[in-house]
Amino acid sequence: MAKTLLQILLLGAMLWPGLVVPARSEAAAADDSGENLYLLGRRLLDEGKTAQGLQQLEELLRVAPDSEYADDALLAEGRVYYPVVDISGLGGVDLQRLEKGSGFFARIRERYRPSNSAPAALYSLGFIAMDPVNPRRNLDEAYADFMAVRQLHPDSQEADLAAFAAARCDLAQGAEGRGLVTLLNLLESDPGSPLAERARFLASDLFDRRGEIGRALQELQVLREQFPESPLAASSLQRESLLYRLRRLVRSPAGAAGAWKLDEGFAAATGGAGLKSPRSLAISADGTLWVADEKTDALVAFDATGKAIARQPWPRPIALAADPAGGLRAAGSREAGRPGEAPIAPAAGAAGKDKEVPKVRRIGTIAVAPDRRVLLIDDSESSLLRYGPSMQFEGLLYRARAGSLKGLAIDPDGRIWVGLEKTRDVVLLDPSGRELRHIRPQPVRSPGGAQGRGEEGFDSIQALATDAAGNLYVLDAAHGADRPAAMKHHLFRSLLSAAVIARSAVVIPFGFLLLAGPASAEENPAEPAAAMLAEGKRLLGELKFDPAVRKLTETLSALGQPAPANEASFTLFCRALDLRAQAEISLGRAKKAEADFALLVRTNPSYQLDEKTVSPKIVQRFRKVRSGLIGFVNVACDPEGATLTIDGQPSGSCPLADRAVVAGEHVLAGSHAGFDPAELPVTVGPGEKKDLRLVLTPNARAVILQTVPSGVEVIVDGASAGVTAAGPEGEEGVSASFTLAALAPGEHEVTFRKVCHAEQSRRFMVVVDLIDRTPVVLKPVEVPRATARLSVVSLPAGATVLFDGEPIGQTPLAEREVCAGKRSLEVAFAEGIRWHESLDIAAGRSLQISTHPKAELWLSLEADPAATMGLTEDERLGILDRVREAATGLRNYNLNELAAASAAPAADSGGIKPASDAGGAKHGEARGEKSGLTLSVRLLPGTVSPRLRFSVASPFHAAPESWEFDAADGARWGGMLSRFDEPLRLQAPATGLILLDTLLAGGPIVLSVRPGPAAEAGFAPGDEIVSVDGQKVAGAATLHKMWSDAQRPPSSRAIEIRRQGTVRQMTLFPAPAPTLLPFAESAGASTSSGGILSYHKAAVEASLAASIAPGEPARSIAVLNLMAALLHFGENAQALREAARHLDLPAGAGISRATLSYLSGIACERLGMKGEAAEAFRSAAGDDEATLDSLEGVPLAPAARVRADILSAGSSSPQPSFEQPPPRSGPGKPEGQRPPR
Repeated sequence: MAKTLLQILLLGAMLWPGLVVPARSEAAAADDSGENLYLLGRRLLDEGKTAQGLQQLEELLRVAPDSEYADDALLAEGRVYYPVVDISGLGGVDLQRLEKGSGFFARIRERYRPSNSAPAALYSLGFIAMDPVNPRRNLDEAYADFMAVRQLHPDSQEADLAAFAAARCDLAQGAEGRGLVTLLNLLESDPGSPLAERARFLASDLFDRRGEIGRALQELQVLREQFPESPLAASSLQRESLLYRLRRLVRSPAGAAGAWKLDEGFAAATGGAGLKSPRSLAISADGTLWVADEKTDALVAFDATGKAIARQPWPRPIALAADPAGGLRAAGSREAGRPGEAPIAPAAGAAGKDKEVPKVRRIGTIAVAPDRRVLLIDDSESSLLRYGPSMQFEGLLYRARAGSLKGLAIDPDGRIWVGLEKTRDVVLLDPSGRELRHIRPQPVRSPGGAQGRGEEGFDSIQALATDAAGNLYVLDAAHGADRPAAMKHHLFRSLLSAAVIARSAVVIPFGFLLLAGPASAEENPAEPAAAMLAEGKRLLGELKFDPAVRKLTETLSALGQPAPANEASFTLFCRALDLRAQAEISLGRAKKAEADFALLVRTNPSYQLDEKTVSPKIVQRFRKVRSGLIGFVNVACDPEGATLTIDGQPSGSCPLADRAVVAGEHVLAGSHAGFDPAELPVTVGPGEKKDLRLVLTPNARAVILQTVPSGVEVIVDGASAGVTAAGPEGEEGVSASFTLAALAPGEHEVTFRKVCHAEQSRRFMVVVDLIDRTPVVLKPVEVPRATARLSVVSLPAGATVLFDGEPIGQTPLAEREVCAGKRSLEVAFAEGIRWHESLDIAAGRSLQISTHPKAELWLSLEADPAATMGLTEDERLGILDRVREAATGLRNYNLNELAAASAAPAADSGGIKPASDAGGAKHGEARGEKSGLTLSVRLLPGTVSPRLRFSVASPFHAAPESWEFDAADGARWGGMLSRFDEPLRLQAPATGLILLDTLLAGGPIVLSVRPGPAAEAGFAPGDEIVSVDGQKVAGAATLHKMWSDAQRPPSSRAIEIRRQGTVRQMTLFPAPAPTLLPFAESAGASTSSGGILSYHKAAVEASLAASIAPGEPARSIAVLNLMAALLHFGENAQALREAARHLDLPAGAGISRATLSYLSGIACERLGMKGEAAEAFRSAAGDDEATLDSLEGVPLAPAARVRADILSAGSSSPQPSFEQPPPRSGPGKPEGQRPPR
């Protein structure tokens, strides 16, 4: 159509010179040129054609420097030279490429600061300033760049990444307090961030270093319960166990608050095992700890308590490794094998001609990969060798360029970590031995910030290990030997790390263990098959045909033979065959190419080569192969519109023209509403075209009915079919005929419903006649009028009662006659607050209603004009009507629909109150009330099908919260809407028990007891929870769910505990306690029930609760929740104004006066009020049992103390101050429409 129009315009210009087509502006043309060059450059880069891609991007910057794509081009070029986007990549780029990349990023910062590429550029500049390769390395500059991203671009995808990188920058400089506050700010602004797990895990470690052991333990417990499927959840459980075991809680005789101390007997747990020279340890598949003891020629096993339970002989063992399939591998200096079998001398290479097989002269260590292959370090050759499961030599994997190899570990992904003595770092290898990256720690500082040795790298690597989460541990025996203060500081950390490796309560303290960082979680490679295909395509583009064939063959092997339903794999498989055939032709192997083309055609008969980019000769050969393999079918159906499949694969709807199929036998199948499915076998020869006709048998029939009066809704088998229209006799007479199409044979129930009339039902049978398809006509159905009696009371009384919008009196309202059926009832209180619901009133019934104030929900339904393309008016309105119907079921809000030109309400709005009649209030006045919430629903065009955008707004914050759904996915968006009926919880059942999961006991351990039901019942720190109501307790999360699911009021619980080895029976009665909205939590429709759906919703409900609270402390708790919502929005000044209201909060455990001080401190800190913030945090720090969420929440005092310390030291925040960037000038596209960078 567009092409035809263009031809007409050109013809007109030639025939009529006076006809001038206006030219587009130069700016628009330049922007189009910039977009085309950028997309071409990006495509070339993605295809591995780096030089050509960079050339296109440079051309963009030359011809269109003011294009909106100029900053994206600079970013793409910078990432080519400096691709580092994570701490793990530091040191992996040479200086020349680093400086080249830095230039591109700096140009974005200088010229395109307000652009969408600015946060990514600043983020990369931070890593460049932090990179050890950079001779001008400056951690302060790196920190400033990272925090600029966080402060200037808080909504960018780099914001949380930059905050975490800034915290790592702090730690590298020894500023642990500032780093902890940076992590707390990240967790308090977005605890649902992908980095939240790592941030919380690191924050726990920093709290531990500050001596805040209770907070450290609770951070780990929160991590486990918030991210139960995370790899760090297992690490957290291990660390909780060891923290509790190493620094156990002891109570003074007077029962004072618990104190923490080192368990001096912990490291000596192996004292009775007779160990003389422990050299290595390993955990077998059954969880047993094994220790290799060289001087006693034995492998010793220990249980979780440190008791020796087994001993196996082995000659002078120096290395030990667990076999993933079970059992162990052990090694001495020259021999290796399985315990219980004769040791063998491993080969060091293949046998030469007439020569013996060389042997390993000195074994360093040994490890077993997930595929059961054995890896071994040969100290005499500084080499890493690989063997099969039976110790058959397979080859040399890696050799040190200088010095020796020290330490060997294999992570869960099969990657290999090896320590390098000469360079004092650790290298990561892939399973084939190829170097991936190096780890070299930064200079270590002692506590308090004093500079340590000041050299990078490890001192003396002795051993490496990885845990189930992929964390790498490095045993650095000499580290800290010249720094007694640092040794004292890290003593507990070294024992903890050793025990984490062991995953058991036994420690063999070899020396200092330093956590180098996550090994597997840091790198997430792309989907293997897609990455291999991209590599094969790159090799083909570089004319490296043989390597391309090998890589594409590897791709095909990885994919297998995917089904068409697996769209991603199916597409990759076909593309790999296509490319491999092209490579084979280029190598002159025509038969192999034709075999690939044949397989490609059989796999996907409709596949076509890209004739614009593929050689005509190759296209011609493909066509030749294809023509000998496929035929074509034309399909007609009775009835038309039937849905077709060929051999079970979807093939569109009937009629079908010139559909390509592989020559041979096929089964054509069709289906249609109201007809039975049908199948037709067909055989098609190569090049043959067959005409087919598929006839389906009817299985349904139409029914015609009438009602008296008209205007009656007809509901068939529970689904509304429409409303009868008036007939010749008028509205009260017999209605016009109403047709029900395609009813299945059998019995059906039809319900007839009309306002103020008694609902009627009829049952009838439908019989299908294969010859006579005329509709069945039923007798007219009479629907008689119906009324009821209504009484209304309210709290407070004196409110106006409106029935279907008409005032009928004030509360308390005595019985009044009203229409039965689905009705609208409203009770209007003072200040525009009201109660409104849609009722279903039975005829003849006397109904008594109790009401209370509810918040307003203003519903707006609109359709984007572009969304109407492909949709009829009925379909468009039908989608919005389904949203309206779902919203009508809400009971926690008064629903009002706002009129919109593109979404006018249906004649019957289902009981939703029109905006103009909201309790007598004017439209604008009602919307302006603090109790008002606006829900805007907009129908949008989608890639495949229309989408619905739901946006929630309130008077408390300008920016709405929005979510998008597929319009057809009513289950998802309907589930989100139903969550509006979940009220804001201002209190919840609580006990005061602070529980901890460990590996040391069968159930959770009581970490501490706060004032409340548990303290009154006699629970004490150290108690182990054995069972509740006779059921064993798996973990703390189970108990928390029991409390949250408790009855209202909560019922008592029979709890069995174990205290100092004695089992006791306790009775616990959870009692309601105040709760606080988690202002740092991520809101969203994807959060489960109980999470925060919308902070706008929470703010509105908290404001209403404060307005109608009967007294204190209920009013103050509601205001505190409103403060939390305001802090979430960043409305800090308004939050302080709420705090200035007289709030009557008690001191002590849970939500208290200290909670208010902490929230006030956060607001002051964000506003730059340093002195006031420090004072507020000091006030909060004075209450060790106050929390931010509930009676059993994480104590806020440790965080308040570190915040107060940082502020008092002269730094108001770990976030430096930057100006907000001005809006970008010039042409631009709406957010989300630019190509991804």
